[in-house]
Amino acid sequence: MERSVSLVCLNPQGAVDAPAVSGLVNPRVGNLEGKTIAIIWDGKKGGDKFCIAVEELLKERYPTATTLRLVWGDAEAAGKAKREMDTFIYGVADNGMGGWIQCRQVIALEKLGKPGVFVIGDNAAHTTRMSLEDAGMPAVRVVSLPSIDYYPNRSTVENIRPVAEASLDHIIAALTRPLTAEEKSPPVVAGKEIAQTIEIAAESYESVLETFNKRYLDNHWGDGLPLIPPTEMAVKQMLAGTRRSPGEIIGRIPYRNGIATVEKIAVNAVMAGASPEYFPVILAAMECLAEES
Repeated sequence: MERSVSLVCLNPQGAVDAPAVSGLVNPRVGNLEGKTIAIIWDGKKGGDKFCIAVEELLKERYPTATTLRLVWGDAEAAGKAKREMDTFIYGVADNGMGGWIQCRQVIALEKLGKPGVFVIGDNAAHTTRMSLEDAGMPAVRVVSLPSIDYYPNRSTVENIRPVAEASLDHIIAALTRPLTAEEKSPPVVAGKEIAQTIEIAAESYESVLETFNKRYLDNHWGDGLPLIPPTEMAVKQMLAGTRRSPGEIIGRIPYRNGIATVEKIAVNAVMAGASPEYFPVILAAMECLAEES
């Protein structure tokens, strides 16, 4: 059937500065016998139960190994671990926000000379990989847990133990397998130029709305709720809610530190279903988010 309806939508992404890329430099430990393994819980509910289960399983398999279990943020325990550990397991980043925040802590440990692995829920895989790239160390080793098994079983050590058992070999391999040439020297990917408009075409208005939503959600440009197409006319109407210039930079927005302009904020406001009279408040909220203090 010939396509008869099309939408030209604006891209909601702000520009993100690409950092210098560094590879992994710390040799993996080769074998866990006799090693000191730090098992670091990120503080998220249920992750402590998984860490305890992993610790028990490691003690069964490697009786001569020493384990140090700690919560990230405990300065005294962290100092002890940094001094004594040979390798580390960090987890569990079980949502997208965890993927953003905790990856910086994993990278900090790698930069201290400590080799390790980052354990995440598979629902956080996209943001984790994106965050590692944004932070300049894309080769950090990651083990993903199936969220469909992790979430309903994380309340007790007994329940989460089968999930830990299923992931243990992957965790051990990440800690012990020698670094590859690509991990030592990741390829430098040229920065992609952001297309400012995206054309969506379909057979009917209903179909084009469905195709638009799928395209934007596949790109992680929404949180799963239905989106309103940010056409040039819709964005122009949103910008009528302020006298500020569309190109004015509001600031950099965590966690990717994308550059937010008045126009980019208007694009996102349209997608969320806001009205132009809301826009001054939205701009004020975004200025708060961009304020480092």
